[in-house]
Amino acid sequence: MNFDELWELLITQDESVEIEAKKASQVGKSCWETISAFSNEPGLGGGYLVLGIKSPQDSEAGVYEIEGLKEPDKIQCDLASQCSEVFSSVIRPKINMLLIKKVKRSFLFLSLKHKHQTNQYISKK
Repeated sequence: MNFDELWELLITQDESVEIEAKKASQVGKSCWETISAFSNEPGLGGGYLVLGIKSPQDSEAGVYEIEGLKEPDKIQCDLASQCSEVFSSVIRPKINMLLIKKVKRSFLFLSLKHKHQTNQYISKK
């Protein structure tokens, strides 16, 4: 699924068991929990996590908005390293950084397709 398809699903159908959006000014427990959940959902085989998105609850317009990330390169690096260090086994998500030129904001779009046969859990806090 490309970003345009993912964005359309998010704004028309909201978050689901396979799509989650977060503001994420840093990588932490909330992102880890989502990645772990995508990794462990039976029959799902992964999911999509979009970082740099303002939720409808936080938006004045009441809709999802691309807020952007202040340090997208750092967050991308943190995600990649933490996915190899924090979980019970190494997770290698596909991480795409996109720049929306008309609003001059970058955000991250993670595609996590899980192929492990064992459950993933957070092994470091």
